[in-house]
Amino acid sequence: KDLEAIKNFDISGLYLLINSDKNKIYVGEGSDVKTRANNHNEPKELMNDGFDRMILLWDGSPNTISHFGNETFRKTLEKKCIALFKEYSNYGRYNTIENQKKMDKNIIIKSSVDRFSEELKFLLSKYMPEHFQI
Repeated sequence: KDLEAIKNFDISGLYLLINSDKNKIYVGEGSDVKTRANNHNEPKELMNDGFDRMILLWDGSPNTISHFGNETFRKTLEKKCIALFKEYSNYGRYNTIENQKKMDKNIIIKSSVDRFSEELKFLLSKYMPEHFQI
């Protein structure tokens, strides 16, 4: 019964798709990451590019009460995550931060993104030390 509830649970968050053979990573976000991560249509090279790992980043809360339920928070954090991988990682990246993402000057969102980014940096350096070094 609990597993059924989880299967039908909408998860908003970030996801990392990793191609270990090419040492490349794609950072994405979505309000339903279970569907979004499996339905990449653009760019075309992502569709069958041999991703062998997916890491899901979320806070464990339903969309209605999660920071990740807020599109601006997700897009801001996605941009920050791409920048973290650019600065600290030896992964090649499929996506870049040259194109401006939706941003918000809301101090609560900025504070939450900054806090989550610091936690993410710590976790990536701890669990992916061969690819992410601070």
